[in-house]
Amino acid sequence: PGAAAALAPCPRDGSAPPLSADLPARLLDAMRRFPGRVLFIFSGADLTAQEFLDMTKASRPWQQLLAAPAVQQHTLAGADHTFSTRAWRDQVADWTADWVQAW
Repeated sequence: PGAAAALAPCPRDGSAPPLSADLPARLLDAMRRFPGRVLFIFSGADLTAQEFLDMTKASRPWQQLLAAPAVQQHTLAGADHTFSTRAWRDQVADWTADWVQAW
């Protein structure tokens, strides 16, 4: 498949997007299908996290999905991709525990 197939929109009939769809489209589709709650924790000094957040800011479907009541987000300013300090890991653990207990 060429570039056109990779950029094909997700089907509107409820079926999964083609495997050739780009990763953000496949992830958006999976998130829409998932009936549960979701917790995103982003590290503030992580280029991968920033790329994801930039992509979501440029996408109305992503903005709508991330604003849903079932989705919670936290960003830990200054943290690297692996939350490599004890303080960062403790904060991630606290946010995660609070999120699970809120169920």
